[in-house]
Amino acid sequence: METTIRPKNFKLAPDIEEQIRKRVERLTHHLENLSTAEVLVSQQPARQTTNKFQYVTQVTLYTLRGDIIRSEVSHPELLNAIDQAMSHLDRQIERFRARYEKRRKGA
Repeated sequence: METTIRPKNFKLAPDIEEQIRKRVERLTHHLENLSTAEVLVSQQPARQTTNKFQYVTQVTLYTLRGDIIRSEVSHPELLNAIDQAMSHLDRQIERFRARYEKRRKGA
């Protein structure tokens, strides 16, 4: 699976980028036909918290059939935001697989 990581409004350290890449690559265990993954990480001013900034992560997965699975999460800590986005994507992939299997068995 091809993974693209794009930081916005800040520089991303290489070790953090590698951790993000590893976490996204784990999704191929749940769904084999993933072709590409795009991760957009942006740093925005926090509005109603004591922290100055929060990280917004948008993870978009594209399958070989042309389906799109997407998650967006904001959190004051970058890796926690990535973890929450991965858990959202895990649930979405399970629902996607269940619908796909149901359609396949019905035919």
